[in-house]
Amino acid sequence: MNFRLLSFWPVYIVMAGTAGCASLQNPPPDLITKIPMVEIGKEKPQGNEYILFVPAGKDVPIKLSVGGSFLSEEGFAETRVKLRQDLYLYKYWSSFDGKNWKRSHRVFDTILSAGLEPAGGKVEIKVNKAE
Repeated sequence: MNFRLLSFWPVYIVMAGTAGCASLQNPPPDLITKIPMVEIGKEKPQGNEYILFVPAGKDVPIKLSVGGSFLSEEGFAETRVKLRQDLYLYKYWSSFDGKNWKRSHRVFDTILSAGLEPAGGKVEIKVNKAE
């Protein structure tokens, strides 16, 4: 069983509290000077208006949970990944420089595949820059 998700990025797990209502216009280039910025792994500022900064090369914790009504026991796992370049996230927007923003689903092409094999379950997530 394979699923293709175009607007999914694992870091959205961290961003869940900032989803809110997104404007149809891009954030202004000077947004980074107007609202707080927090680096991944640091304490979240008060309120839901902030930019999440994920520096290249820094460990990014990713939590996975598997559950549902068909399962008699849920499962959890944690791993870490590193980005090749800096990333700024604000609501539904992504930027590589903190000034030029695009809707995240236009920046990333993400593929999620999940299935069962004789050895057990397998979940694979691939995150590529959209072309």
